[in-house]
Amino acid sequence: MKKYVILLSILLSSCYTYERVPITMEPIDRTIMVEGTKSDLFVKANNWMVEIFTSPKSVIQFSDKEAGVVTGRYLFKDFGSTVVMGEVVDFGQIYAIIKLNVKDGASKITIDAENFIELHSKTNESYRYTKEKAVQEIQVLMDNYEQYLKTTDISF
Repeated sequence: MKKYVILLSILLSSCYTYERVPITMEPIDRTIMVEGTKSDLFVKANNWMVEIFTSPKSVIQFSDKEAGVVTGRYLFKDFGSTVVMGEVVDFGQIYAIIKLNVKDGASKITIDAENFIELHSKTNESYRYTKEKAVQEIQVLMDNYEQYLKTTDISF
């Protein structure tokens, strides 16, 4: 019986092992040619930030209409939390700095996501958040910004 307990312990501990792999993120930017004055595009950029910053952890940190710049700290990925034995276990977050620059007829968006740790497990790789997934989500965010600039009307 003791042999079975030891064997079961070894099997269970091997199921829950994982490797921590550091991931380095580089800033990603896109320039968007769009009709509009610097002033109109600044208002659209500011409004877009307000609309996507739905978490109270996301904030606009700097906004200068004269320079045509809006910069914010965005809660990019929240891994959530759970209660284990009466204590809250937080699985962490990834933040990104989003910088929007506008001028007459164009805007540039730069998203600089924080580096993070990717967990590799032998038993379940499907849950893993990868660099590829992060880059894909950044591209979706940029697509959303571009679409917003091109379709949103700020006039009354």
